[in-house]
Amino acid sequence: MSLIRRVAGHLFGAREVPEAAADPAAPRSFEEQIYAAVIEEGDVCFDVGANFGEMALFFARRAGRGGMVVAFEPVMRVYCQLCTWVQLATDARAPVVTVPMGLAEAEKEATIQVPVGHFAMGTLAPSAAWSREHHAAEIASYPCRFTTLDRFLRTEGIAPPDFVKIDVEGAELLVLRGGAASFGAGWRPLIFMELFAPWERPFGYGPWDVLALLAGYGYRFLFACPDGLVAHQPTPERPLPPEFARGDNVLAFQPDAHAARVAALAGLRAGGATPRLPMKAPPVPNVVA
Repeated sequence: MSLIRRVAGHLFGAREVPEAAADPAAPRSFEEQIYAAVIEEGDVCFDVGANFGEMALFFARRAGRGGMVVAFEPVMRVYCQLCTWVQLATDARAPVVTVPMGLAEAEKEATIQVPVGHFAMGTLAPSAAWSREHHAAEIASYPCRFTTLDRFLRTEGIAPPDFVKIDVEGAELLVLRGGAASFGAGWRPLIFMELFAPWERPFGYGPWDVLALLAGYGYRFLFACPDGLVAHQPTPERPLPPEFARGDNVLAFQPDAHAARVAALAGLRAGGATPRLPMKAPPVPNVVA
């Protein structure tokens, strides 16, 4: 084990440190199979909630030298490790731009709540509520800065992304609200996001609120379930398909803009012919209370 890996394991917990793959561009999970099918050479990808950068680097390898990845991570302690992993990765890939901020509904300073020792579980949810969701875990708070998708796209001179991954432990509605002007102007990226009802409860909303916002922009949805991708158009009474009780990620696509990319997923749909790699189960059933 390298010195960097030993130090990172000591500081952040061994479970948080990305493991090297024999072929770093090859999928190792069902989630990565989806990314591999829809991310194309030359894509601009945003990783919102990048954590230590494992997925940002995977996106970079799929997008190739002609693409770009922008990785947002607001917790400075985690951001520094993200930068280390990006610098250590020397294989052919797109450049990864690291941003020491999160994305939210407004420009602000706020605290991220982290169950001690589990930086991947950092959230903007209130500390007491997040502790309850994690069975009275001790919570550490980290001051962070946030901007909006709209402001970032307007001021940074980076092309609007083709693909956006959002993994922000229940705050996905805040991220999307921060892009209202861009969506209103016709921007329609492919969006892959965590959508987990128990994590959204501390924010006072649920999956329907997130899905309804995107449906209003013409999006449709494929839910990542253990038996494959399941198409489901949500309603207030039935925002999630039953199979999604064992899943927590959804792909939002605009049928006209993303037809070819969605067609590439045919084998990964429920009943499809492509062998699916394992998918990590959510900690509790993903159901609306």
